[in-house]
Amino acid sequence: MAYITVLDDFIFIEGDEPSGEVIGNVTYNRTIWNQQLKSLDDVKKQLKETAVKMGANAIKNFTYGQKSVKWYIAMLLASDDNIKWHGEGTAIKLSEQRRLELINKVKSNI
Repeated sequence: MAYITVLDDFIFIEGDEPSGEVIGNVTYNRTIWNQQLKSLDDVKKQLKETAVKMGANAIKNFTYGQKSVKWYIAMLLASDDNIKWHGEGTAIKLSEQRRLELINKVKSNI
């Protein structure tokens, strides 16, 4: 069973969802110049924005992580934020019935 989260009625699935119509891949890699992202929710918001523009209402095979930038880059930027986030997945369009089913499933597990 895939792990599912919901952000503003948009679904993130850490695994496969065979019922969704595949629209395309979405990727977010935070660069050292893009310092505003501080959390996983920020990564999800960026991916959601891209996917919604493509016509999607969910992302399947969602993966994410973080990595520290090199110490000398953090020093050069004089920043205490030296974490680089990344996230990716496949934007999909779920039927409204399936979308609501997954949202209710997540809400019932809270």
